[in-house]
Amino acid sequence: MLLKDKLIWIENKLSLISNNTQDNHLSESEKKEWQDIFFEIKRLWKEIDSEIKKDTVKMLRIERKIIEMIDEFDKDDILKAKKIAWEIAHMYTITELK
Repeated sequence: MLLKDKLIWIENKLSLISNNTQDNHLSESEKKEWQDIFFEIKRLWKEIDSEIKKDTVKMLRIERKIIEMIDEFDKDDILKAKKIAWEIAHMYTITELK
């Protein structure tokens, strides 16, 4: 997958997560799907981080937010994870890093 495609995939998934749920409950299948997406985001982010070093401060902020989002999801705080996904997707323009 090209760098641009990785960044776009992450942005799309973060937008999907941030817009998808009104409460703090997910079905087991939804939870598994989100967990898979989070792991893929984290994996791709590590690849992206090693490929580009254009804005180190922004890269580190985004990486910390991704870890925070996954931690909240693991604590079953879906709304907090969703809020963090929204922050990552909207406060930062990830694709401007490419």
